[in-house]
Amino acid sequence: MNNNKYKKILKYLYNFRNIDKTIDNIKLDMINYNNLGYNNWIKSISNNGKTLEDKIIEIDNNRVIIRLKKWKELISEILEYYKKTDNIKYQYICLKYFENKSSEKIQSQLKLNRKEQKDMQTVILQHIFFRAVRQKLLRYEKCE
Repeated sequence: MNNNKYKKILKYLYNFRNIDKTIDNIKLDMINYNNLGYNNWIKSISNNGKTLEDKIIEIDNNRVIIRLKKWKELISEILEYYKKTDNIKYQYICLKYFENKSSEKIQSQLKLNRKEQKDMQTVILQHIFFRAVRQKLLRYEKCE
């Protein structure tokens, strides 16, 4: 996994709790840009422009929104998996990425030293990477 993919995964982990808010902001920006509203709907009935329904479909098919939803679903699945199979990794993800706890706080709560935390982070990020590759959110490139 190269550095860009590593950073991308970290970005989605650290921003996981804000993905829905980001999606809502994108939709709101698109609504404001397209002047969607009752008056626009009335106008669309009388002329051959895009209907309100067409514009709503356009919002739902927005690539950025679709990608954000897929990342949220992927991370949610990973969280559920670790919650059921490895509670320490689940707690680590919550503390490190969602609560932004320091290594010292994580060490005191989970009894993991820095090396153990680094190893756990590597395993988690690789797990997310390979799942993201399978779901075509990232591309696998062999290092030569």
